[in-house]
Amino acid sequence: MGTHVSDQQRSSEAAREEIERTRARMSDTIEEIEAHLLRKKEEIRDRLDIASRIREDPIRAAAIAIGAGVLVGFLTGGGGRAKRRFKQEKELRRREEESAELWERRARKLLAIGRKQQTRIEKLESTTEKLSRRIERRENRIERRANVHARLTELRSGAVERIEDAAASAAKRFRKSILRNR
Repeated sequence: MGTHVSDQQRSSEAAREEIERTRARMSDTIEEIEAHLLRKKEEIRDRLDIASRIREDPIRAAAIAIGAGVLVGFLTGGGGRAKRRFKQEKELRRREEESAELWERRARKLLAIGRKQQTRIEKLESTTEKLSRRIERRENRIERRANVHARLTELRSGAVERIEDAAASAAKRFRKSILRNR
């Protein structure tokens, strides 16, 4: 019976250790995902934030825009190529934004899964604690029963000794009284 309880304690401790290892792995994975997503988001934001570049150096930005416009005008002769290229760039930006949104949705899903796992881990820990308390109460009951059994054994052997002593004493008195009456 004692080995059964210690086996339960060992399995309970093993479950706790496994829960802690799982929690640590999940935390590390989630942190890595969050860091990666934040880097990607910043990269995309930096690429798409033309306004900040213009604010930093407006004269240079204006010169580049004028130069690019003149160059495109010369190369295309003012035709539809510039419009197509503009549409392509616009489409590329839209795809990048969609990609960023997709990654953000995936990250949110992973975080939701992580939260669910955390809740499950907490429930498992709670259940483990409850089981440990139940095992402890059962062990205490078994110990009390063993103490009661030991006490009853002591009382019985004490009663047997007293009965034997009383019987021996009564036998002595009986012999003495018989010897006197003769």
